[in-house]
Amino acid sequence: MIDELLSGSIVQTSLLFAVIFPAAMIAAGAVISGVQHFLTKIITAILGSGFTFILVNYLMFPGVMLHEISHATMAYLTGAKVTEVALFEPSGGTLGYVNYRTRGPVFLQSIQRVMASSAPVYLGAAFVYLFYFLITTVVSGFFWKVILGYIAMSMIFHMTMSTQDFKTFFKGLPAFIVSIFCVSMVVLYFTQYGN
Repeated sequence: MIDELLSGSIVQTSLLFAVIFPAAMIAAGAVISGVQHFLTKIITAILGSGFTFILVNYLMFPGVMLHEISHATMAYLTGAKVTEVALFEPSGGTLGYVNYRTRGPVFLQSIQRVMASSAPVYLGAAFVYLFYFLITTVVSGFFWKVILGYIAMSMIFHMTMSTQDFKTFFKGLPAFIVSIFCVSMVVLYFTQYGN
């Protein structure tokens, strides 16, 4: 069993997945941030910086709420204790926040940090896709299409990771990578060699 587990293909594939998975999360966050900044520049060029600030930070509050719901949901689902949630409370440079306490062994705490801090990226993408799907296939009324489009656009503007999100993400990253590597090794072993 140990020989098979340590075979080159299982170790290499697990290592590759352990590095690519978090790198893809970071890359997706960077791309989304770039798109958001590009859209903000276009809106600023057309409408001016004052209106753009109000539009992105206040009129697109559903995106802020979904951003915070994403953090809280993943913190809870990974076992952290969510202690406080402010879905939309603009003050001191933030529009909302989620406080949570990590629990369990260090590896579980790392998973909680990484998954909760990056949740707006991947859950935000899921929300945007869901709204797009609803607009194009389910919803028939123009009014509802506009509402869902507005919510999707507001999510696009708020599915980025904040500076604090990145700090939390990188704090949990080393143990998260080790966890992903170990889980990948076990899954690949049982997939390849059976029980």
